[in-house]
Amino acid sequence: MSRSPTHSQAPPLLFLLLLFALGISLLIPPEAIPRGKIYEIYLTVQRKEDLRLPMAGCQTLLSPIVSCGPPGVVLSRPVILSMDHCFDACLDNWAVRLKKQNYEGAWEDVLLMGEELVSEPYYCQLEAETCRLFTEQLGTFALVGESLHMGAAKRLRLVLFSDAYCSTLEYNIRVYCMDDTQDVFKVSCYLLSVSSY
Repeated sequence: MSRSPTHSQAPPLLFLLLLFALGISLLIPPEAIPRGKIYEIYLTVQRKEDLRLPMAGCQTLLSPIVSCGPPGVVLSRPVILSMDHCFDACLDNWAVRLKKQNYEGAWEDVLLMGEELVSEPYYCQLEAETCRLFTEQLGTFALVGESLHMGAAKRLRLVLFSDAYCSTLEYNIRVYCMDDTQDVFKVSCYLLSVSSY
């Protein structure tokens, strides 16, 4: 499995960058890129171990850390960044924030879900397992949440690994608990399958 980003030059038509196996996409609508401009657009998933995403109190990461860019490009219409999340989509149970990494590498809270206005630079449409971010600013984004009470639920996945073949009846089984998003599961399974036991 390649960790390299998806690249393309977006024409003035509808364009979709898709990391299908990871549940992530970037939809660039017609005329989002001003006529006469050419940008090399990319979409990639960052490993949370590679980035320092600060979390306060009891916050937890609820989505992949997704980068789309190049940052700083001027868009004339919002693009739609779609990514999986791993929490019950009831905002009565969660305080969910959209974080964006600024140019200096620091993370900023740019939106508190449920309190956004369509006129703001960021707008999130929340579905059962997907978040769609509408934005005219590309960059690196993640959803972070803090439970408001005991009714909050985060979906996790238990994954078991073992040797494919064992000459004795003794098996070594490893159990991992991970966020229930496609990116974590697919990348973790790949990395564990190529690593030595």
